[in-house]
Amino acid sequence: MLTEYRKGIDVVPIEFKPETRRFIVPASLNRAIRTIILKDNSCHEKRLVFSALYTAYYLAFVCNSDNALRSLVSDIFPRFVEYLNQLDITSNNKGNILKGFETFRVKNDQVKTQSTGLRELITALNKALSYIPFGIEYLSNDEYRYLDQLSKTKLAAKDESEQNTLTEWFGFHSWLRLDEVGVGSELFNRVVSPKLLTNSLQITCATALIELHNAKHSLINLFIVKAVKRNYFPMPPSYPDASLYANGSVDPQYIKDIAQYKKNTLNYKRTFFERLAEILSCTSDERAFSIRVAIDALIYSQCTKNVIAYVRDRIEKNGNINQQTTLQGKIETVFKQQTPQCLLFTIEFILELVDYVGAKAKSVIVPTCKAENYLFSVLMAYQTVAVTDIYRLRRSNFKFLKKQNGKVTHIDCAYFKSRANSVHSTNMINANSQLGNAILAFINDRTAEMSQDCGALVCDTGITKLKTGAFSSASTLFRFLSYSTVRLKIDNEIKRSNSSPVFLDTLNRVLDHGVKKEAFNRQSKSGHDDWLMECQTPCKGRLFGLENIKNSSVHAASDDFDASRLMNYRSHTMETERHHYLNKENEVWLNNCGRITRAVMHDLQCNVFRPSKGDKVLFQSDFTKALRYVEQRKSDVLSRLKIITEKKNGRVDELGFSKADGHIEGELPDSLYLVESPETVMKLRHYLDELHRTHEQLAKCNPDFLFYTALPTAEWIETVFSIRLFNRETVNQGEVMYKKYKEHLPQLFFAQTGGNSVGN
Repeated sequence: MLTEYRKGIDVVPIEFKPETRRFIVPASLNRAIRTIILKDNSCHEKRLVFSALYTAYYLAFVCNSDNALRSLVSDIFPRFVEYLNQLDITSNNKGNILKGFETFRVKNDQVKTQSTGLRELITALNKALSYIPFGIEYLSNDEYRYLDQLSKTKLAAKDESEQNTLTEWFGFHSWLRLDEVGVGSELFNRVVSPKLLTNSLQITCATALIELHNAKHSLINLFIVKAVKRNYFPMPPSYPDASLYANGSVDPQYIKDIAQYKKNTLNYKRTFFERLAEILSCTSDERAFSIRVAIDALIYSQCTKNVIAYVRDRIEKNGNINQQTTLQGKIETVFKQQTPQCLLFTIEFILELVDYVGAKAKSVIVPTCKAENYLFSVLMAYQTVAVTDIYRLRRSNFKFLKKQNGKVTHIDCAYFKSRANSVHSTNMINANSQLGNAILAFINDRTAEMSQDCGALVCDTGITKLKTGAFSSASTLFRFLSYSTVRLKIDNEIKRSNSSPVFLDTLNRVLDHGVKKEAFNRQSKSGHDDWLMECQTPCKGRLFGLENIKNSSVHAASDDFDASRLMNYRSHTMETERHHYLNKENEVWLNNCGRITRAVMHDLQCNVFRPSKGDKVLFQSDFTKALRYVEQRKSDVLSRLKIITEKKNGRVDELGFSKADGHIEGELPDSLYLVESPETVMKLRHYLDELHRTHEQLAKCNPDFLFYTALPTAEWIETVFSIRLFNRETVNQGEVMYKKYKEHLPQLFFAQTGGNSVGN
């Protein structure tokens, strides 16, 4: 009956198959679909470890029980399985597989010890062992003990952390000093200065955001005047569904249909461009600057690099566009096949603008392309907004000072920094400046002229971790800013501000001429160590992040750092800046403070500005002290805890601690002896469930007991189970015992809740 039922349902549940030797990690933002395969099936240890990885994958993507596992599976698992496949496991190294991976990552990938992924692998292994169908039902006792031993691999000490900055990112590409492939030493020397570099970045990104905003609204106005509807443009072709074919993706008919789909896609793009050119030819302002910017944004996103001038000319002359053309004696393909991650104006985005025009409602939010969201995020990082909080910014985080006529004169931003648990404010922005105009334009679009709060202002759809490379979406965006019509506006603003194009010019050289490690190794088929030595123009695989921008922006303002200043517009306290931003990565501080100056400042810091213990106690909140107390009590219990399996006399308390007189010979007098037995497991599980049931009532009636007794106890109990201090058989017996007697166990914390009975 169950088999017949499953045949009739549309969605069949995915079965848990830990014996599998391959699984597919779905695509996600900035991550392509990955097939992870174990090549060596003859090694028992490899099969066990791979089964644990599969279980973690199953929990993350099938059961949806732990979203934090998803990025771990996508980022770490492929690299670890590559290492596992090439590893020869012997009786000497089978217990050090994870430690070997940590060493491999440090030596071959040049990552810091805290970035090897070992901690994440141990987390995944623990979650897999805690999954009952795998840890209890699938594994034998010996297999469980082996994986348990691997999960207790000790992490190497953390390397000294370094701040990620724009200066450091660009400084890695020292070949930029060369005139042949770089920008020359004169312009490259400006990279050393965070002030010059971030100022150039701010002007470039603010101007680009304004011009994209104006270009978008010029298209909207044109569509309104011409009453353009979606049906004026052709319908996009449908992608074949492999599940509808007999043999799936290997079916001959499916392969033919895919080829036809690709051909239809190119025809669709050609027809779309020709229809858009017809609209532009029927209006008198088709040569307006903003319209040209919009056309360029579409051409750069959909066409290959060498044919941009050809397509622009064909659109201006309203001529036919071929799928291939001959330029300088070479046949060039005009349109790119797929552009799902493009940041600029795509065909899909143009159609969104058409739909917006058709809505005819002022309260409708104006569509924003990915480039606008990215550029706004960069400007917020420049304003030193914490990176994790940029994507939480809402309309309510911004305050606007206005004149009597309603014109905005200044913009203020205040946001709640989640890590610091406090509210921070950024520098007030003049709305008449280029930066102010850009921010105001973006917020107006995202809130329908301030008429509604759309939630988070920034849509994080693949804009956080951009890659480098000549064909990347980042390269397309910054090539557009460098060589399209918008470059004229950027250069004018840079000249007006007495700045330099150091940011845009150096970045484009990196994206155009830089060779990533993976590409170099594929071409040369040489070892990993040859890349930096043999490659003339090595480049980092990832574009700089928002954290680099924020840190460099803080460094740029270090010359006027004053710990006694009343107002602080950083995303951190003055003390944080003193300890973590006035460092060797901060070129401004290094240039402004010599050795003697730093020695004097250090002496003043230690002997004059250091707060007293009384000041610290007054400064700390009760909540902070409670959290520290919980952690302290937990650590205190765990450091003294000893597990015993036998007792000849004495008794045990309500949590399973032995109350026998005296202590075990050889142990310290303050040791705590926890009896390993099914009864103890039952008591500890009951304590955790009772606390989960009554914690809200405890917080109201007896918060001191909750924070100073109950929570520390729960913390060390959870740790006992998570690091598996008890034998597996004991835990299983205790779980069975708890399920059997759960309904008959007494209620805990009855007195602490004021005698109130708390329901489930």
